[in-house]
Amino acid sequence: MKNEKRGFAVASGVALLLYGALLGAAALIFSFLGPFSLGSALAVSYYLLPAIAGIFLIRQECKPAAILMTLTAVAILLLEIPEIPQYLAPEGFLVDTNAATGVSEYLPRSFVALPILQILAVVFFAVGLWLRGWGALVLTALAAGAELASMGLRLASFRYVSGEPTAVDLVFPAFFALGAILAGLYLFSLREKD
Repeated sequence: MKNEKRGFAVASGVALLLYGALLGAAALIFSFLGPFSLGSALAVSYYLLPAIAGIFLIRQECKPAAILMTLTAVAILLLEIPEIPQYLAPEGFLVDTNAATGVSEYLPRSFVALPILQILAVVFFAVGLWLRGWGALVLTALAAGAELASMGLRLASFRYVSGEPTAVDLVFPAFFALGAILAGLYLFSLREKD
């Protein structure tokens, strides 16, 4: 089509590739995935699948990208849904217990929005990739908004636990959100002109 904005697709793909590559590098450097398990496999897929989807977006192949983001949505559902009841526990979400002092650190129950926002971001992005026009643009904008809100909530959670935000907590959500917005602009450009 004449009005396709291929640059949006390429930029979206590059943002998702950076998201996956940087998160993968952080996983290897800091070994935050721990021993291999179903949970670690799902966590790996959470950054690897969007990065591969980015390659397909660079090639303007939306269907494979949509399939990969749908698989990412399944992975995030399997990762985050079991955590929701933990957030809703009477004392909140147990983050850590100091072995020396026996003092436990909890996130308040209001932080249950964190896994919900993470789920919504990926689900909106996945559904948006299956659409064209306004539907795609609105859903990918909602995905970006949910991811940025999740980032803000994650940063706020550091007030409740010992620790400081790192570049990881800012860069990865920003690349994911940017990839979603740019993909939405590309898909919007594919709408029927009739």
